[in-house]
Amino acid sequence: MDRSTTALAVGGIVAVVVAGVAAAFVFGVVPTGGDGAPPLNESTDGNETQAFAFDVNRTEKCGKQCREMTVTVANTDDVAVENVTLDFEVYAGGSDPVWEGAEQVDTLESGSSESMTITIRVDEDGYEQIRSNFGTVTLQTTVENGNVTNRFEDERNVA
Repeated sequence: MDRSTTALAVGGIVAVVVAGVAAAFVFGVVPTGGDGAPPLNESTDGNETQAFAFDVNRTEKCGKQCREMTVTVANTDDVAVENVTLDFEVYAGGSDPVWEGAEQVDTLESGSSESMTITIRVDEDGYEQIRSNFGTVTLQTTVENGNVTNRFEDERNVA
């Protein structure tokens, strides 16, 4: 094989690999931090423990500077957990959150889940930051119960 044929073959292989990776991202085969992406796990005792699952089910507009997100938290542990706190932070491309909030779940039995709707209202500065980020926000959620802390990240367009 001469050099031009080898270069053509290598170029073709690279194109196929790049197309395959791009297709994996487009069709959701590779986690991108959206729904169902694995959490960043931390626990207060230093062990990595996956005690919770978290998902953003839907986002709905409730005004120019308002969105309602329905989320679900599940207990994936084999024992019931009490005093579960969900801390939410919404970012729009900057290092400071444009919104923060928290919810409390008294008890989650083993294998059970609870859904809730959180209302996210941002001020004018937050709205402008989201708008200049083309409507894309990142929801960072920390779920903890005093023993285990799991962190989740979900990116979506809310425009």
